[in-house]
Amino acid sequence: MPLPDRPHRLSSLTWLLLALAGAASAVSSPRPGLALHYEGEARALDDGSLLYRESHWLFELGGTPQRLVLYLCPDGRPFARKRLRLGVDPERPEFDLVDGRDGYRERVRLRDGAVHVLIQEPEAEAPRQQRLALADGSVIDAGFDARVRRQWERLAAGHAQTLSFLVPSRGRYLDFRLAGARELEFEGEPALRLRMSPPILYRPFVPVFELTYGRQHRWLRRFEGLGTIRGDDGRPLPVRIDFPPRSALREVPLSEALAALERPLAMRCPD
Repeated sequence: MPLPDRPHRLSSLTWLLLALAGAASAVSSPRPGLALHYEGEARALDDGSLLYRESHWLFELGGTPQRLVLYLCPDGRPFARKRLRLGVDPERPEFDLVDGRDGYRERVRLRDGAVHVLIQEPEAEAPRQQRLALADGSVIDAGFDARVRRQWERLAAGHAQTLSFLVPSRGRYLDFRLAGARELEFEGEPALRLRMSPPILYRPFVPVFELTYGRQHRWLRRFEGLGTIRGDDGRPLPVRIDFPPRSALREVPLSEALAALERPLAMRCPD
């Protein structure tokens, strides 16, 4: 199942949900001048074919923890980029997202107790901006992972959690139910599998998501659900994204992450 030939922007809801797949558990801060790096692979649920890769860098700039994600075609060309700044509250990071295939852009900033959203649609001449209240207990993008770790013991004990996600393009929050904890062994490692259910109104077209975490480090190992990339029918592709064990993280020069910030994005992935 190759990536679509024609450009499709990444839907805001899909990016929101795939923050789960791109999230990584807390790790020790990299040493000065270095970044931590790892990669994940997204494969089609039906036949296991490789759809795209994710390349992650964790680093600090000016004392602020940051994450950079490049979304790569199977041949290694980056076609989308997301940069997150964790700031004071790891559950509410600021972020910038751009899709090189059509120029779609999404940005979230926290200022004066409010959320400031900018959306640039491919067909629009100017970006759309909105100011939203910062809802109590809300989660933004990959802040989901921080919430899972904060509630780990309760989730592992089988207690359901309601997560209120910010959906920037819709200018609202959506409540997801996280439950169904199940103990298992994943690639020789004790693991915990969680199920995340979307709001009732979205269930006809957004399935249940499954998340598998390694128990020792509370590190996301597998995500199963709708992916970030739309198919030719305009719908997000169902994917399985596998991440390596935490021990696979490696230190690289900070300059590598900074160079990734400047890499040009492909307008399409080759067949």
